[in-house]
Amino acid sequence: MEFELTENSYFENMLLDTVSGYTILNMNSFILGGSLFANLFDFSGLTSIQNGSNIDLFDGDDTYIGHVGIDRVSGGAGTDSLSGGDGNDILNGGEGNDTLLGGAGDDTLLGGAGVDILRGGNGNDTFDGGDGNDTFYLDGGGRLGRNVGDDVFLGGAGYDTVRIIGGVLVTDLTLDAAAGVEVLTFSSSDSDSFVNVLQGTGAANRFDLSGLTGLGNTIVWHWPGDGPGDPGWEEIEVIPIRMGAGNDTYIGYSGSDSVEGGSGKDTLSGGDGHDHLTGGEGSDTLDGGAGNDRFYVGIDYGEFAGSDIYIGGAGQDEFVVVDHASVETLLLDTAASVETIHVGTYALYGTGRENLFDISGVTSVTGSARFSLGKANDVFIGHAGTDNVLGGSGNDRLEGGGGNDQLQGDAGGDELLGGDGNDALLGGLDNDTLDGGLGNDDLKGEAGNDGLYGRRGDDLLNGGDGNDRLIGGIGADTLTGGTGADHFTFRMIEDTTVSSSGRDIILDFARTQGDKIDLSAIDADLTTTGDQAFTLIGSAAFSNAAGELRYQFQGLQAFVSGDIDGDGAADFTVVLDRTLTMLATDFVL
Repeated sequence: MEFELTENSYFENMLLDTVSGYTILNMNSFILGGSLFANLFDFSGLTSIQNGSNIDLFDGDDTYIGHVGIDRVSGGAGTDSLSGGDGNDILNGGEGNDTLLGGAGDDTLLGGAGVDILRGGNGNDTFDGGDGNDTFYLDGGGRLGRNVGDDVFLGGAGYDTVRIIGGVLVTDLTLDAAAGVEVLTFSSSDSDSFVNVLQGTGAANRFDLSGLTGLGNTIVWHWPGDGPGDPGWEEIEVIPIRMGAGNDTYIGYSGSDSVEGGSGKDTLSGGDGHDHLTGGEGSDTLDGGAGNDRFYVGIDYGEFAGSDIYIGGAGQDEFVVVDHASVETLLLDTAASVETIHVGTYALYGTGRENLFDISGVTSVTGSARFSLGKANDVFIGHAGTDNVLGGSGNDRLEGGGGNDQLQGDAGGDELLGGDGNDALLGGLDNDTLDGGLGNDDLKGEAGNDGLYGRRGDDLLNGGDGNDRLIGGIGADTLTGGTGADHFTFRMIEDTTVSSSGRDIILDFARTQGDKIDLSAIDADLTTTGDQAFTLIGSAAFSNAAGELRYQFQGLQAFVSGDIDGDGAADFTVVLDRTLTMLATDFVL
């Protein structure tokens, strides 16, 4: 049934609701208006308004209930309640403390002067509060997952608030300085029926909250973990944000942000405050900004975190492994400005591609778990403390840095560098190179033809299987070749001194396996120009001729000594833990 205007018409109350039986309002290009009193217009029963749709309620405390189509309503002065219903509505509250509800559709809500409440509903809505302390609502209906569209907020003069009710899905949200919105608040009538969270969609989301000055209420966010004993567990006041599956952008505000990036290539900037940022899957860029920030991986068990870039900024920042996770690239060097890594009891894994882990800028790693790289040719650069690393298959390069490190190459031809500290290096399968660096190191080549370099310190070198080269370096080193034709190499007299404090011992010299003591790098005769070879004189005493090499038995050990300056005294000594009549063929002279 149709209701038709035949002239300009003004009503105090007009009820075209579902009870009236009217479904069509034909305005015939005439004006439809209210009175100067409190008006009630209920068009909820209509299916369409034809030939005009501008409705002016004038002054007074008015109520308007719209229809399923497009409503264009001006409330005028007074405390108005305007509900657009479905359709792309334009609701103008005018002066006064108004309540505007857009409903479904792409609505434009104009609060005007006064303390206004604007609710957009679903659709891509524009909120313009005008003057006054206004509140804009994004309503998830008490559940996470309701898409409220891409909304535009213009706070205008006054202290304005965006209030999240329940969990909502948003593609783009801009609350920068130009928006003029100062506060973001979360609430619901039933705290058990939803998660207070702002979530992106599957598109490329952009959330810019840089214009906010604070939270309107206390949101206590329990970060991952079973309780206060877990390294990932923390309780703070935050804005909880979850981005979607696209390539998302988040720009935080001056307080504490809690952001999960999702599966795309995300850029997350926390800004000032104590921020919690999780990139999720994809190659993400996470910038904590000023404040003591936390970067998380492993929120979901077995999560693949991709090749992320971490920028800690000012403050004491932390990288937290919540559960087992895979990372392709982890750059926590000095430029990243991340001071602490929490691994707890969970491992951080590499991927099947070539991995680069650089944590050289970190000052502390807590927890008992290790870094476990992947199947390709990986690189690990450790920090000043203790690193525990498994290279996996592939030709890996593992650098321990400072601290007492545990580096295991596993399969592949690996290069392990202990650096400072008392390190334990385990080559694994294939032909590996182990370099202990400073400290009293424990080097085990295991299988393959390995090169073991103790460098400085009292080191333990064990070649394991294969034809290995063992160089103890400076310090009192203990050398075990293992099976195979091993070379015990001394490159200068300081590598094995006469004094026991710097003298090396060979525990398993085996002529039958082809073992050799290699002295070829040492100039045997300092009195003659050039690089001279040693002459083995058996167990006879030195004759004051430079270049002589002799051995003698002391108890159950053989002492091999050399005189390089011709003064008749030993300048270096190597001990064999057995009595063996030495032959020239036992040496590389």
